Amino acid sequence: MLRSMYSKITLLFVLATFFAVNETKAQWAIGATYENKQISSDLSTSGFGLRIERDLKLPVPLIFLRTRAHYSYFRDSNSFSLDGIQYDDVSNYDFGVAAIAGVNIALLSPYAGFGIGLEDYKIDGGDGQGSLSDEYYFQAMVGLGLNLLPVIQPFAELRYSGFNKREEITDSQQRLMFGVALRF
Repeated sequence: MLRSMYSKITLLFVLATFFAVNETKAQWAIGATYENKQISSDLSTSGFGLRIERDLKLPVPLIFLRTRAHYSYFRDSNSFSLDGIQYDDVSNYDFGVAAIAGVNIALLSPYAGFGIGLEDYKIDGGDGQGSLSDEYYFQAMVGLGLNLLPVIQPFAELRYSGFNKREEITDSQQRLMFGVALRF
């Protein structure tokens, strides 16, 4: 009899905890990324990124929709020549917003998204002193998040950008990133 009562109390506790966790599902996330960007066929550069995401409430618990704002920074201080011009220092700033849809499958969260952004290059050295003009672009991304802990979510993402030029997708338009997001 006592054993049955403990079993019922344990079951009620587990159910109450499950529903409490579901009701307080994370709606915001702040993340940081390590990014690798291919500038040309022989030059790639690494940088970092920051992002903030907001989950939109959906009645289906396995599917999620998010909005995201991101910032990326790349800097390469190696000397290189491109189209006959010698460059010594290149900084790249990237800002963007996107809508993302995905699904939660056990410990995995595959997702895909589409958005817009603004990219700014600052070049120092050689014949390329100063700043190049801002460039607006469309972006598409696919990624995979790991739901190991309720608050911490590591992820990997591949982003393509530069669709505004009506060109084929090339290596110079892709970016591979690894990061972690804190969900609260």
